[in-house]
Amino acid sequence: MRELEARISAAAELLARAREELGHGEFRASDRSHGSSGALRRAKSRLGRLQANEAAVPVEPLRFIPCPLSVAGPADQLSPAALELADVRVPGRLGIDRLQVRTGERVLVTGSNGAGKSTLLDVMAGVLKPVSGTCAANQVVAYLRQHPTGFPAHWLAAQAFCHGSGRGLEEDLGQLLSLGLFRRGELVARVGALSLGQRRRIDVARVFARPADVLLLDEPTNHLSPALADDLERALDAFAGTVVLVSHDRALRSRFSGRRIHLENGRIVQ
Repeated sequence: MRELEARISAAAELLARAREELGHGEFRASDRSHGSSGALRRAKSRLGRLQANEAAVPVEPLRFIPCPLSVAGPADQLSPAALELADVRVPGRLGIDRLQVRTGERVLVTGSNGAGKSTLLDVMAGVLKPVSGTCAANQVVAYLRQHPTGFPAHWLAAQAFCHGSGRGLEEDLGQLLSLGLFRRGELVARVGALSLGQRRRIDVARVFARPADVLLLDEPTNHLSPALADDLERALDAFAGTVVLVSHDRALRSRFSGRRIHLENGRIVQ
C-alpha cells in the first residue's frame, strides 16, 4: 500500500510540475507515460507551436471505447443480438418472458421506482443471477450502476480506478489523468473521504477507460455536475455500440432516440 501511495503521489507531483512548467493550469495530458522526460519535451514543443499560432490547447472530448472487433471486424462477425433474455425470474422483482436487444440498438427502460429497472440491468450485466431462466450477453458489456461501487474505504481513489484492469499502474494512471475527471490531489484521497459525486466519477471513469460493445447505464447523470453530465451525453450520442439506459433525467429522456420499454411490477408492459 505504501509503495502504491508513493508511486501515485510521484505521478501526481510530476503532473503538477509539468503544468507549472508548461504554464497552463488546465492542461490535460493525453500522453499515457507521465513519467517520461521525452513526453514532457513533446508536450512543451506542442504548446510552443500552439502559442506561436495563437491557438488554445486542445482538450479531447470524453468518448466510450468500442472493442476492436466493433471497429475493425466485419459486421457479420457480431451477433445480431447483443443481449437475450428468456424466462427470467427474480421472485418479487423481475419476470421477463423474452427480451432481445439487437446489436447497435438503443433501449430506454422506463417505469416507476421499484418497477424492476435496476434489477433488469443487474441481470443483463451478470451481477445478479436469476432464480430461473437465462440471460446471454453475446458481446463485451460495461455497466454503470445506479449507486457508486462500494470500494473499501481505505483504498485510494486511483487504486479503485485501477482495480481489475489487468494493466500496469503507469498506463492506468496515465489514462485516468487524461480523462480530466479528477484533480491530482484527489488521486491519493481515501475512498471513504470522497464525496458521493467523486465516488460516482470513479465509476464513470472506469466505464470510459475500458473497451465495450454494450453499455448498461443506470441513472448515468446521477451525482454529476451539469458540465460532466453534458459530456457524458455527448459521448453516448457518439457511441456506435449497443446502449440500454435507465434514467429519470427528463432532458436526457426527451432527447433519447431508440426503443422504449416500460416495466411495471417487474414485467414489460410496453
